[in-house]
Amino acid sequence: MYFFPDAEIEAILSEDIPYGDLTSRLLGLEGARGAVECFFKEEGVLAGAELAERLFLKAGLSVTRRAEDGSRLPAKTVFLRAVGRADRIHAVYKVAQNVMEYASGIATRTRAMVEAVRAVYSCETREEAAAGLDRALSWIMHSNVPEMKRAARSIRAEREGSSTGSRRAPPTASWRA
Repeated sequence: MYFFPDAEIEAILSEDIPYGDLTSRLLGLEGARGAVECFFKEEGVLAGAELAERLFLKAGLSVTRRAEDGSRLPAKTVFLRAVGRADRIHAVYKVAQNVMEYASGIATRTRAMVEAVRAVYSCETREEAAAGLDRALSWIMHSNVPEMKRAARSIRAEREGSSTGSRRAPPTASWRA
C-alpha cells in the first residue's frame, strides 16, 4: 500500500480543477444530488480504488467501497459508489476514473503475466513447459515496458540457442552468509 498524504490528494484535485469545476456551474448542478458507481466493463484486477475513495471523500461525498485493491472482479460488479452533491461528483469522478483505469490496467496485465509464468512451473512435461513459457513470453511482449520486452527477447534467444546446442554456460553464483 502506498500512503497518499492529504496534501497530495488536494494537489491532484487542484491540478485538475484549479478554479473549480466550471462545467458543473454552467450546467447548474450545485443544488442537485447524484451518485456514481464504478465497475469494470470486463473482468479485471482492482487497483487505485483506495485513492479514488479518498478523492471522493475529500470532495465531501459519501463513499462505499465494496472491494479491496488487488481483488479480481468480474465485469459489471460495482466496487465503489459515491453519493452526494452532483457538482462535486462531476468535479472529481474523471480524476478518480483515470487513477483506477490506469492502475487497474497495470494490475490486470501484471496478474496475467504472473499467472502465465506460474503455469510453467506446474507443467508435468517439457512440452507443456515450453508451451507455457511461450504463453508467458507472449504476455510479456505485450506489456509496453521496454525492460520486460528485453527480458522476454533474451529468454527467447537463450531458448533458441539451447535447441541448436550452442547454449551458454550458466553463470556461477557465490553466496555469503
